[in-house]
Amino acid sequence: MRAVPTGILCLLERPAIAGIRLQDQFRRAGLANGRIRFLQPVHLKREHLARMAATDVFLDTLTYNGHTTVSDVLWAGLPVVTCPGTEWPSR
Repeated sequence: MRAVPTGILCLLERPAIAGIRLQDQFRRAGLANGRIRFLQPVHLKREHLARMAATDVFLDTLTYNGHTTVSDVLWAGLPVVTCPGTEWPSR
């Protein structure tokens, strides 16, 4: 986040305690709270895909990778940053 000063991290908001802990970690690291956004889940595919239009890069998770979400991201033309794992769920 320091290497990209205008970068914003977007995450799904759940569970709430995770968001509180992440905001605390951002404060401790000297990063502004506005640089982390918690998004509500959407139920319509078009809303899900519309979010990607405002995104520059998708960070895939480890150990359980994004699967269908990563497929959507790639079809939307976004680059994906991921780490290969050694277990089946992490490809």
